[in-house]
Amino acid sequence: MNSKTLTYSLNKQFMKYVVPSMLSMLLGGFYYMIDGLFVGNKIGAEALASINIVYPVQAVLNSLATGIGIGSSVLMSMELGRNNRPNATRVVFNAITILFAVGILVPLLFLFQLDNILDFLGAEGVIYDGAKEYIHIVLIGGLAPVLGNGLNPLIRNHGKTVSATLFMCSGLVTNIVLDYVFIYVFNWGLFGAGLATITAQIVVATFNFVYLIILSRKDIKLSYLIPKSYILKKFVSIGLSPFGQTLIPSFIIVLTNWQCLKYGGDNGLAIYSVMSYILASVQLLLQGVGDGVQPLISYYFGAENYSTVNRLYKKSVLSSIFIGIFIMLITLIFTTQLSSVFGVSLSLLPETNKAVRITSFSFVFFGIARSTSAFLYAIGKTKYSALLIYLEPCLIAPIGLMLLGYLFQLDGVWFAYPFSQIILCFVALFLRKKVMFQ
Repeated sequence: MNSKTLTYSLNKQFMKYVVPSMLSMLLGGFYYMIDGLFVGNKIGAEALASINIVYPVQAVLNSLATGIGIGSSVLMSMELGRNNRPNATRVVFNAITILFAVGILVPLLFLFQLDNILDFLGAEGVIYDGAKEYIHIVLIGGLAPVLGNGLNPLIRNHGKTVSATLFMCSGLVTNIVLDYVFIYVFNWGLFGAGLATITAQIVVATFNFVYLIILSRKDIKLSYLIPKSYILKKFVSIGLSPFGQTLIPSFIIVLTNWQCLKYGGDNGLAIYSVMSYILASVQLLLQGVGDGVQPLISYYFGAENYSTVNRLYKKSVLSSIFIGIFIMLITLIFTTQLSSVFGVSLSLLPETNKAVRITSFSFVFFGIARSTSAFLYAIGKTKYSALLIYLEPCLIAPIGLMLLGYLFQLDGVWFAYPFSQIILCFVALFLRKKVMFQ
């Protein structure tokens, strides 16, 4: 195969994996954004803040699912790159067992500790009541989002990228329809929003589970459902980074919520609710670039084709930069329209617009850091990827929020996120240089 043909083939593979991954990540995040759109416009800012303040609870479930799903899918791709299909199938069914266990036990634990969790998150008064009403129904059906988000990467890494995206899309359509029916027609409020979300997740989980069984039907052995310690150690080690990558934004939301309440009260929290929805969508879209190219990087790394691994990393970084700049420009041009979509009152619109514009300057830096992190765990450099992921919540973000908040009050809270992402970007590039190979 000549150089031109090889480049065309690689570009085709890159687009096949990355575009559906971006859409899948974005569609997954839209479940909660859709709830916010309907609730914000129908019920008001306090209801919107109620959903936002308990988003970290949902994010823990999604993060566990993503960590297990991506950790096992990376290992599966490496085994396929080594032409070891039986071991790849064993990895898949080990992951299914763990996902079921996590999807049952963790929501139960959260339900028993729900009041304490809401107190920790800072929910009070009307926001407390609304948050409890919404998250209670979501936790009752907590197995569904764990299966839906955990099995989707395994389907994608089988090369069925379009199917994985369509399954996520089916859930989004279901959520939109049911949000309208439950909130606008039946007037079920936040309970209706939670019920719509969890029903949509059940649809996605069912599609993913049935399709994955069909894909693996020729290799199914009941013994594969019994977790093997050596497999679990590997995909837990790999999955630690994608777990943190998914959870960290929610931890940052908790820290920022506290600072918003400190410097802006309930209005500051309502403003951040809008900003966090926009930010979460961009984060998921850019994370989709790294997660999308990960199966290819893991496969070629397993096949010891290191030159192709390097080319794929460069393509993911350049794609993240282009997408980040494009979304930043769109956000700056249509800031008012984006803020208004969530039903922001005219009195809060100027401050909301300021917060959204300031945050938009972080998009490019976020994309570079996330692509580098995905590259690191795709080749098994779990210590470096974990350092990159956990450095933000453990050190950089708290310092930025406290220092900039103290100096500039609410404006400082908005500047803290770009501050964190710029630092993380330079750390990511430094770590990438340490693992250069020919």
